[in-house]
Amino acid sequence: MSFPASIGRGGEAAPSFDTIVIELIRNSFHSICDEMFELVVRSSHSPNIKERRDCSCCLYAPSGEMVVQAEHIPIHLGTMPQALRAILAQYPAETMRPGDAFVVNDPYHGGNHLPDLVIAGPMFLDGVLVGFAASMAHHTDVGGMTPRSMPASAVEIFQEGLRIPPVRLAENGVILDDVMRLVALNSRLPAERRTDVQAQLSSLHIAQRRIMPRWPCRRKEICIRCKFAISEIKYCRRWMLDEKTEGYSWSEGSIGDASSPSLSAACAPAPERPRACDLRRLRFSRSAARSRSCRA
Repeated sequence: MSFPASIGRGGEAAPSFDTIVIELIRNSFHSICDEMFELVVRSSHSPNIKERRDCSCCLYAPSGEMVVQAEHIPIHLGTMPQALRAILAQYPAETMRPGDAFVVNDPYHGGNHLPDLVIAGPMFLDGVLVGFAASMAHHTDVGGMTPRSMPASAVEIFQEGLRIPPVRLAENGVILDDVMRLVALNSRLPAERRTDVQAQLSSLHIAQRRIMPRWPCRRKEICIRCKFAISEIKYCRRWMLDEKTEGYSWSEGSIGDASSPSLSAACAPAPERPRACDLRRLRFSRSAARSRSCRA
């Protein structure tokens, strides 16, 4: 079974999507992210990472769009794409080389909060950029006015810890010691910081190693299929979100001031919600997305 050909954003015809191949691609990318995650957890020293497993790993397309994030910390899903965009704004993809890696934690440059360090790097096949890999991990301490770098009494971000804009952390596979010493010196646990950063860097190396032997004879075809699959899935998602708010209830409320707090809400009755679409019948094409609707 194959999905019919469709038209991509650039107006070019997409190849037919073999559902088995797409599923193999999806699960293969997921397995890479899962292996990256396990490597970070097992290699780190911080209890936040090793015991709480507060870290995430993902893969991106060459354009910087997120392709896969393993099911680890869902809140990281909204942060990691922004972090890579900030890195690419500072270091264009054309200037990157195999073995390069970059780090960022500043919320004003795509980061989450300061203890969450995002480390990302490019992936190459036969000298051609095919995507990016990244990991985000919650480090125990990155400086600031209190241990653990999460002061409840902070009134400005400078009190929370070391702010790291997008900077190069490794070049040609060699860690830049100047940057590593700067990060370690601003932590109350410098040795732990070094180990956790190296664990995250190792996850990028494992992603590069695992991406190389996947379908060596069909690399170009696989990349084309992934490109159009992402484009069409995004279109179908937008189409489904544009179906207004039928089937959902809404509410209006107000909260009083601090001296007399109160809450009042009024809910309008929701119209009868149609049964969910059978996603197995959803065809990933623009014409199909416009014409097909939920069937009872």
